[in-house]
Order: sequence, then structure tokens, then C-alpha cells
Amino acid sequence: VIDKAEAEEIRRKIGSHLMFMGIKLIQSGGDWYEQLADAQKALSPDAKRVLVHDGARPAVPYTNIDALIEESTKHPAAGLALPVRGATVEAGVVPGAGKVTATRVAVLQWPMIYSRAAFDAVAASKKQPETIQFIEGSPLNVRCGIADASLVKAMIGLLPKPKMKVQSSPFEEAQW
Repeated sequence: VIDKAEAEEIRRKIGSHLMFMGIKLIQSGGDWYEQLADAQKALSPDAKRVLVHDGARPAVPYTNIDALIEESTKHPAAGLALPVRGATVEAGVVPGAGKVTATRVAVLQWPMIYSRAAFDAVAASKKQPETIQFIEGSPLNVRCGIADASLVKAMIGLLPKPKMKVQSSPFEEAQW
């Protein structure tokens, strides 16, 4: 889902790459939940799970995505969360007075994965499910802007490389 205001620029810059990969662009406006509702209308009726990702987070380890897919077979909604190390303060106190707390908190990360029924409920109700199964995310999974291109490139270089399966014979490669 892309912002209507940026649709022409996105199509011009990367549209051919997206078409080559079979990615369909859906124009939307408004808030996050309106975009999810617009995406829901374009989903194939055969879709069993829906992975929702923030494209400004390019450094998501494939191990996190694999773990999310695994959790999605057991739970209607699963996501990534990164525990915050150290003490925290109440939200909305900077600047201002507040309390230091030792409460364990985590930062919500994307992507999240939903069963089709859970995604349909999120799109209709415009709120997250009451219960989401979380797995530990990665500190590399941060939201980056255009100005952060060199940071993004460095972070992607730190991601673990997928293990490649070695073919046992030259004929195994042709076994598609």
C-alpha cells in the first residue's frame, strides 16, 4: 500500500522492479488502519495469512521472518518486539516531570503476521487484536528514513546470511 500523494513518484522510480516481482501497488490515504482496509479489499480470497510490513524497516533478519511464519501456524496474530534494556520513564514526560519505572517494556517492531480472519478483524475494527504472540526482534530492525541510506546499508551488511543448501548432484538443481 502506498500513499496516493507519492504514487506517481514511486511508480516512476521502482515500478518496473515491483512489477517484475509480481507486487501489486494499492493506493491509499489516511491512517494505517485505512491502508490495511484498502489492502484487505485487494487480497486474494485464497490468502491464509497476511504479513504486514513497514517498508521503512529494510533490515529485518530472515530468521525473524521465518520465526513469525512458524508462530502464525499456532496463533492468529504474531509480531516482533525488542525488550528495552534498563530503566524506562512514563510516556509523555519529556520535557516535564515523571517517574522512573522498572517495568519491563518492549518496542513493537514490524513485520507482523495475521491469520486471514485476524487480519479481516483488524481491518474492520481498526484496532489490533487483544492478544498477539510476540517473539524477540532484532536491534537492527529500526525505522529508517531516506537520509539514513548509509546506516541502512551498514545494517543490512550485519544481517546473518541464509544458509545455502549444497546440491548433492548436478541433477538435483533441475528438480524444480
